[in-house]
Amino acid sequence: MHTDATLNILSCVTTSLGHSLRTFEEKTCGAFETRELERERAARQQRQEKSAANGASKSKRPTAPNSSKARKQKGFNLMTYKFHALGDYVDNIRRFGTTDSYSTQPVSVYMVFCVILLTVVVGIRANSSTEHPKLGHFGLVADQYHSK
Repeated sequence: MHTDATLNILSCVTTSLGHSLRTFEEKTCGAFETRELERERAARQQRQEKSAANGASKSKRPTAPNSSKARKQKGFNLMTYKFHALGDYVDNIRRFGTTDSYSTQPVSVYMVFCVILLTVVVGIRANSSTEHPKLGHFGLVADQYHSK
């Protein structure tokens, strides 16, 4: 449960976190050379070999023969959705509440109900006709439903 005071604190902390992450990216990350993990390199190499075997790699420039053997340089990337969305959390909590205060289950049940209703309506229209042999069964079900 959030109050206006806790949401204001969350907003300030989120702003501070954004400044700290940008400072970290600019100053700290530049001081270190980081490379992909060995398992990431192996997975990348396996994908490249698979696409080459399938004939899917039709790049116009040839790749170096050992380019997939070396681990690629990697940097800290702030341009991802999880960092981009941080600024929207407070507004979304104010509008919709916390994520533990609602469920998508009623929507799921409603969708199932709509699909069943739609198949019954389509089944009634098909009414066991030869034009829609797959829908004919639903027409029989709908007829049984209406006869009750």
